[in-house]
Amino acid sequence: MKTCALLTLVLFGNTHGELVGRWLFNEGSGTVYADSSSNGNDARIAGAQVWSTDTPNTGFPNPASLTLNGTTDFVNTSFQGIGGNAPRTVAFWIKISGAPTNHGIVAWGNSVENGAKWHIRLNNAANNGPLGAIRTETQGDFTIGTTALNDGQWHHVASVYPDGAGELGTVIHYIDGQAETAGGNGASIQAVNTSTVSAPVTVGRRNQGGVLGYFPGQIDDVRIYDRALTPREVTDLSGASPTTAGLMMHLPMDEGSGSVIDDVGTGDNDGSIAAPNPPVWSNDAPPSLSTSLLFSGNNDFLYTDYEGIGGSASRSVTFWFKTTLVSDNGILGWGNAGGAGLKWHARLNTSSLDGPVGALRVEIQDGRIVATTPVNDGQWHHGAIIFEEDGDPDITDVVFYLDGQLDPSTTFTSVPINTVNTGGPFAVTLGGRLQGAVGRGFTGNLADLRIFDSGLSQAEVMEIMTGGNPGESGPEITFINFTPGSPGSLTLTWNSRNGVTYRVESSTDLHSPWQEEADALDSQGATTTRTIDIFPGNDRKLFFRVSEE
Repeated sequence: MKTCALLTLVLFGNTHGELVGRWLFNEGSGTVYADSSSNGNDARIAGAQVWSTDTPNTGFPNPASLTLNGTTDFVNTSFQGIGGNAPRTVAFWIKISGAPTNHGIVAWGNSVENGAKWHIRLNNAANNGPLGAIRTETQGDFTIGTTALNDGQWHHVASVYPDGAGELGTVIHYIDGQAETAGGNGASIQAVNTSTVSAPVTVGRRNQGGVLGYFPGQIDDVRIYDRALTPREVTDLSGASPTTAGLMMHLPMDEGSGSVIDDVGTGDNDGSIAAPNPPVWSNDAPPSLSTSLLFSGNNDFLYTDYEGIGGSASRSVTFWFKTTLVSDNGILGWGNAGGAGLKWHARLNTSSLDGPVGALRVEIQDGRIVATTPVNDGQWHHGAIIFEEDGDPDITDVVFYLDGQLDPSTTFTSVPINTVNTGGPFAVTLGGRLQGAVGRGFTGNLADLRIFDSGLSQAEVMEIMTGGNPGESGPEITFINFTPGSPGSLTLTWNSRNGVTYRVESSTDLHSPWQEEADALDSQGATTTRTIDIFPGNDRKLFFRVSEE
């Protein structure tokens, strides 16, 4: 089996910080790394770079980093960066040792005109500030942090330039999630006016007036936002994947009986199982779930009143599925099949002319895109279909994930996306799709379908696949009852998830080490209850917490 390396370079756009460029770097060979977002800014790695399994300790899957040799290696993109004096955040992981040299970690812009470049590196000039500390500079000005980072350890760095901040001294540097005071600033108060018509974004190299400075170390998970992240958001970046708001629809399909499917997303768009040929409940379910819906392919659709995501807006759809079908089908769909680009249908490909038979496929009427891996093997698979809106939305911008891993597209027919979601016959259907007046049913099992109005990251897709919700908190104790005696007992109840085990711990004062009271406690469903003995003599106040194992 081929092992794919993973380095994530993420670029966010618009006031909400949504994804406008994304480089997964998981090809594992070659020098061209596809931009899987809507902008098509492919990254090219030059030189003799080395993939490494030495990675920072992140809260999201992160199997590899990139080692750059400091002489020829760098990552080149066509993204022009953030321009003018607009707010921005640049964040990344680095590991480097030895004396810092002239180099660039992330850079773009014009190094000839004052104020027109945006370069981030480690400081190598003692007369400017602490050696090895993070340094953000524009032409004619700089600001430097206080902590030397060239200690051979992984560090998370974020450079935040606030909205309306003025000159460069207002930049806030965060190291490992903590804000730093400035350790050195240029005497200039040069205005920021970053150029976006000259040198595009590079990672691991900067161009200072024709002199190229290469980064000699490891780098991982580079992100650029077009807004200033809050301190909490920066902390989240250094420890886990960023949260995703906007869960517009989530159908866990765990009722096990009845004809109503509860939507636990923000839209409260419950589904209904259609008669006269309804799907049946099945105990055959993917990991972390207890039930699924079994569809016969005989137009046993699950109808909803939800209109879906319209126009060219960003969207993500995730679902579990199990099937052996080879005939025309539909996993889900919405929109109008009467005109080019007006529908949004997900299915498995059945035409060898369009790509691998049995691979995931998205259609938008006259436009289609097909993934790589056949999945009609009678096994449970988790699928995710991600689309990020940009100024030129097209079916070619769709990204597939299969079982948490990128599944590259193999073929496509390019057509702009402009989904019509007026409800009625164009509303969201599951277990099938309506192609005009003709139903295309699904044969097999479906479970845990979710629709988001934003583009999910790979880490968020994997969190969903393992039973979580991006950005949700852990289990919360909802009921406590103490019964005195010798011994006494304490009964705890907390919200829980199927297929998960839990651990209960106690503390006397929230400062002493937490003590384990019970572990390997199987979930009892939506809530779990556990009774713990409290022995005589233990008369101090106790605090309890519950966590997933």
